[in-house]
Amino acid sequence: MFAGFKLMPLVASVLVRVALLVIGNCLDAGTALRSIRWDLYLLLGGLYSFSVALQKTGLAIQTAPPHLACVS
Repeated sequence: MFAGFKLMPLVASVLVRVALLVIGNCLDAGTALRSIRWDLYLLLGGLYSFSVALQKTGLAIQTAPPHLACVS
């Protein structure tokens, strides 16, 4: 609801809703924690740090033109 009206980002809106479900005893906190796929968060964190490193070293700019030529 909040994200649809652009009042807050989608991730923050989801976290607020989950917190309300836990506070209202509609969702058990242990069940919510067990349902999180931590391996995906670790993978996304690693990919993010890898992309930042590629951008800071300039390797992303050097390798992008050949890859973009294949796409177009």
